[in-house]
Amino acid sequence: MDPIYSKTFPVRWADADPNWHMTHSAYFEYAAHVRMSFLTDNGYPPSKFIELGFGAILLREAIKYRREILIQEEITVTLKLAAVKRSGKRWSMQHQFLKEGKLAAELTVDGTWLDFKTRRTITPPLALYSLMDLMSKTDDFEIEK
Repeated sequence: MDPIYSKTFPVRWADADPNWHMTHSAYFEYAAHVRMSFLTDNGYPPSKFIELGFGAILLREAIKYRREILIQEEITVTLKLAAVKRSGKRWSMQHQFLKEGKLAAELTVDGTWLDFKTRRTITPPLALYSLMDLMSKTDDFEIEK
């Protein structure tokens, strides 16, 4: 699914610290919004997850900061699949935060799918796995056993 999925935002006042830099938590919130927007735009809105009785959970989030992002600057947040287990049960996604086309930060999340009733991880439905397969991939993308 190319081109790379992305969304552009102005950095809100509420997302700035006293030095006018974007707060640490704002990076994670913008990334989560982009992931959920991708799923929603491609047939998996939150209501679908509720109907099917499962959802995504994050196991790890890691960020590398490259350059500062200030209040009211415009950022573009991209989404790529970095790794996936053959079953689709576990996955890693990468977000790049671009300011004026230059890399400002890179955030990676590792996650899995959780059945709401059993509280156990599950393999996603084929339609969701196929959607993930269509996602743009990182240069070092890997399929894990």
